[in-house]
Amino acid sequence: MNLILYGFKSCGKTTLGQKVAKSMKCAFYDTDNLVESLYQIKTGQCVSVREIFKSEGEVYFRGLEKQVLPLISNVKNSIIAIGGGLVLDPFNRCFLEQLGKLVYLKVRKKIIQERIFSAGLPGFLDVNRPKESFERLFKKRTLAYEQIPAYRLIIEGQKQDSEIFSELENLLVSYGK
Repeated sequence: MNLILYGFKSCGKTTLGQKVAKSMKCAFYDTDNLVESLYQIKTGQCVSVREIFKSEGEVYFRGLEKQVLPLISNVKNSIIAIGGGLVLDPFNRCFLEQLGKLVYLKVRKKIIQERIFSAGLPGFLDVNRPKESFERLFKKRTLAYEQIPAYRLIIEGQKQDSEIFSELENLLVSYGK
């Protein structure tokens, strides 16, 4: 069984996923990395998902995300981190639900906002009104994420990294690694 980590940008999907995969001695996949690789194959350009989204637009980017799903279709006993918007498409969500257990990494808005704005403005935010567009997108995505049947892992408050890792490791074991 695979654990598929989703949540808002900068919630810790990749960082946590890599650490848990290493601890559990299982493979780790990140759909953002796969999108970057696919884009490089198609264009010859080695750029980040942020730059792809910014230069090519959301429709093109979402198309690339959909194209990388078959690359993970035979993955087993792994941790998979997916882009924040990937799970919102019903086709993608159905595919992912067949692939493994969805795990929603929930982090407080203030923490996410600090992380995002300290790393430079992502392409999905309005450069003229970044805070307002962040607020709208965060609210919209959070409402959507909450509707998805998934295991919810709240990453805030008094939880230490070791508790979070342990919870994910136990989840992976309980779902049949």
